[in-house]
Amino acid sequence: MKKVFLIITLIITGFNVFSQQTYSWEEQAREIVTQADEILTDTTSQVAAFKESLQSLVRESFQVADSYKITADSLKAELTKINTSYLQMSETQKQNENLKLYVLAGGGGLILILLVLTLIMAGKAAGNGKKYKKVFAENKEIHSALAKMKEEAEQLNLKADRMSAELKDSLEDNRALNEKNKTLILSESALQTEKTAWVAQNSELQKIIAEKDAEISEAKNELAVLKSELSEMQSRLQQIVAESASKNSELEKVLNGYRAELEEMKKRAEEITGESLGMKALLNEAQEKAMQYQQMAEQAAGECSTLRETMNVLQKEVSEKYENEIAVLRNEKAILSEENERIKMQLQQSGQLQNINELLQQEKQQLASEMTSLYNQSLILENENKSLKNEIDALRSNIEREVQARMRIDKELEKFVEELKGFLPLP
Repeated sequence: MKKVFLIITLIITGFNVFSQQTYSWEEQAREIVTQADEILTDTTSQVAAFKESLQSLVRESFQVADSYKITADSLKAELTKINTSYLQMSETQKQNENLKLYVLAGGGGLILILLVLTLIMAGKAAGNGKKYKKVFAENKEIHSALAKMKEEAEQLNLKADRMSAELKDSLEDNRALNEKNKTLILSESALQTEKTAWVAQNSELQKIIAEKDAEISEAKNELAVLKSELSEMQSRLQQIVAESASKNSELEKVLNGYRAELEEMKKRAEEITGESLGMKALLNEAQEKAMQYQQMAEQAAGECSTLRETMNVLQKEVSEKYENEIAVLRNEKAILSEENERIKMQLQQSGQLQNINELLQQEKQQLASEMTSLYNQSLILENENKSLKNEIDALRSNIEREVQARMRIDKELEKFVEELKGFLPLP
């Protein structure tokens, strides 16, 4: 009898412990739900669905725990009933002790089986709680990653706003520069009209200079023709001088030959002065020949003198002609030099316009450089906007991956709930 009471008390204490464990597990589940509500502050549809699925899972777990609590209470009531009935039956009917013992043993075995089943389900529920904690930790990490991504997106938006403001400032500067360029273009057009007038005047001067250059070239050509004629006359004169020199040399040779013969004949005449009259006749003949040769030499000398006179006359004519031509060319050169000086003065006056044009050109170059710098800055801003867009796209892709991970976790939780429903008996 004492053994039966001990068994019954052990069963009752076991059910009390199990009921306390169920209540502690229930409180732990409530804490998990509150922690999930604190962590998952996001209000997206996926997070709301995840909360609803988690709350439904916890609600079902609570229902299962309540069902186990109800079964434990019912078993406890049945045990008390059995205990009272056993006491009553022990007092009234001791003869049915063995049967009651068998009944109690069978009931105790059933209770032990139910207790083992409840303990197994409690272990599974504890494992599910660990899994829930793991899921909540993953969701917490996902939430922190999303918060970090939101902060990065806000920073990128601020950066994009700042860059858009800089781009607006650069566009305003560009507009101001365009206005300045328009005013400069108007002033440049006015100066361009003045420049066209100066260019027309300069073109007229260039025409005059070209005409004078043509006249100078014609004079130079005439001078070249005169120089060629002079060179021809000089070559002819040199030819005449060479011919006269060759004739003089021939005459000198002939005279020298005759003189040598005359000397020989004189020597022979001196040798044979007293020999005969025939020799005198020969001497007279030699003297006559010498006189003839002397006349020929005098005639050649006269021809040479006439050639020299003609050469001098030609030189005088050529020199006078060249001097006249050179004087005319010098006068034309002086006139042309005066024209060149006047043109230089006009060109110096037009140099001021050239300086103004150079200043305008420098300002245009400066404006072009500023425009290019602004264009480069706009390109840099566009590249930075592109990089920001790429970063935002990367964040969006990361958020989509995180959402897909959440959906996968939700599916795994739904699968786990289905498996848990299959394992848990209905109340």
